Amino acid sequence: MSTAATKPAAPDLLGLLRHEVTVHPYRTVAIAAGLGYLLGTRLGGPLVSLVGSRAGLSLASSLLGPLLHPPAERE
Repeated sequence: MSTAATKPAAPDLLGLLRHEVTVHPYRTVAIAAGLGYLLGTRLGGPLVSLVGSRAGLSLASSLLGPLLHPPAERE
């Protein structure tokens, strides 16, 4: 069994981010600005506590899962 045939355990997040910035730069900046605004205001406290809870972790994983494992492209 060769190691080149196996998939890596973790996705290449930096590569995905670079691809997203290259393909959609304005959308990436808008998302980053929106998240920075939310976390920097009074809305950030409850939001951070939600993400830190068990329900928040399952919500975040259900939202990020499809982004990390996109469906196969149809021919």
